[in-house]
Amino acid sequence: MKMSPQVVLHHEERHCRQWAAKGYLGMLGGYGWELVRELAFGKTNRLEEDAGLSDGGYR
Repeated sequence: MKMSPQVVLHHEERHCRQWAAKGYLGMLGGYGWELVRELAFGKTNRLEEDAGLSDGGYR
């Protein structure tokens, strides 16, 4: 799947906002927990969902 650089940059810009809002430790802990939810329970990673799943190439 070839993705537009503008779309991917928009997705990553949303992650930058998440980092700014949560801080270093908050983002690491939050993303770690989201990985547990995703891998152990089959849940959607809410941080990726917030950044745009399709923009990040996840859907």
